[in-house]
Amino acid sequence: MRCLLFACLLLGSLPSFALDRLQVEGYLLPNGLQVILKPGYDKGHVAIRLVVGIGFDDFPCQDKELPHLLEHLLFSGVDDSGEGGLEERMQALGGEWNAFTSNADTTFVIEAPARNQRKVLDLLLEIMTKTELSQARLDGVKRVVEREDGGHFSHLQRLLDRRDSGRSASSQLAVELGLKCADRPEVDGIKLEHIEDIFANWYAPNNMTLIAVGDLDKLLPAYL
Repeated sequence: MRCLLFACLLLGSLPSFALDRLQVEGYLLPNGLQVILKPGYDKGHVAIRLVVGIGFDDFPCQDKELPHLLEHLLFSGVDDSGEGGLEERMQALGGEWNAFTSNADTTFVIEAPARNQRKVLDLLLEIMTKTELSQARLDGVKRVVEREDGGHFSHLQRLLDRRDSGRSASSQLAVELGLKCADRPEVDGIKLEHIEDIFANWYAPNNMTLIAVGDLDKLLPAYL
């Protein structure tokens, strides 16, 4: 009877034990970086997100593409091997990565085997601290961003855009209130010095959140 009672108590405690084991943990590192860790059932795999508090809405119309350009620049390489060398290093770890810029923030996404989670975090740190911001790389990234946005727009196309936005009262009001740009954002006028200044001031640890989900290393908090 006592054994049966003990078994019932043990089974009754399992759900709460599982919840505790998979509980979300949050940390604030001494440098200001916020860390959120969520152990999961996905054995052998981790998903990592680095969210930086910089997006399109943080800049006036003429500088809207700044965070987007910077996002691409951070994949351009940390040495002479460039973007290709960086991609090879990530693939050698069995990982994949991507990034996207929204109105509110910029997010770097990594999917990787759990056994290499420390190594991919080291590589992520490397691109945040050792990426070479050069004029040549900025020029190349500008061409990439222009292609993503549909190519370089002529003066006629921009004139037609302004005429279209002027036909709608709501669009015109949004432009007047600063909620919408009258013209498509351009990248030609963005200087390397501006990029360097934005990187130094916005890509700071106290403006970032690191999120890791999956089969996490139990010693990961101490490693960070």
